[in-house]
Amino acid sequence: MRTLLVILCLTVICASASWARYAGTAPALGDAPGGAERSPGANPTRAEDRFQSETRPKSDELLATAVHDSLAKDARVNSMQVQVSAHQGIVRLSGTVPREGDRDAAESIARQVAGVRDVTNQIVVSADPAGPGASPIPERPRP
Repeated sequence: MRTLLVILCLTVICASASWARYAGTAPALGDAPGGAERSPGANPTRAEDRFQSETRPKSDELLATAVHDSLAKDARVNSMQVQVSAHQGIVRLSGTVPREGDRDAAESIARQVAGVRDVTNQIVVSADPAGPGASPIPERPRP
């Protein structure tokens, strides 16, 4: 049994050694020049295309959606309280937040989105947060 296991291990080691290519051989079709390894996604043409698409101006609707999605992904801002609109790359933020830090974070997040030329921050900081009992609708006691 041990002999069989040793033979199997030697076979695997020899097979893996034969898969490795000698460094002096010419690159095969599809290999990078100079024999360097690269991942399939490391195509310089694709990288340039992606750069161009990120720096190309977006439509106003797509830009507003991208900013709102970025706000929704960030935990510092409640995106349900912030409205986003865009016109010619200028993003306008409006709504109400409880803290000044939330207002600044929303502006910072919006500025990081590709295609945003400028941000007009019209978010209002509300001193009194809407909590239990803060509703203008009177509560009726249950009978």
